[in-house]
Amino acid sequence: MKSIEELTKEGVELKEVELMLTLDELKTFGAYCIEHDLKFNDWIRTLAHEAIKQQADT
Repeated sequence: MKSIEELTKEGVELKEVELMLTLDELKTFGAYCIEHDLKFNDWIRTLAHEAIKQQADT
């Protein structure tokens, strides 16, 4: 999966979406991203891709 930066450099049109989280969820996700040197958008996109793949496999 390509990062946001890679997609932007390629001129891919990206859509902004709203993500609703509790403050605790946001802190947890943010801490995870910092700990694993991930960008939040790329991590969320990876989770979505994994969920879609898992659904397709069942």
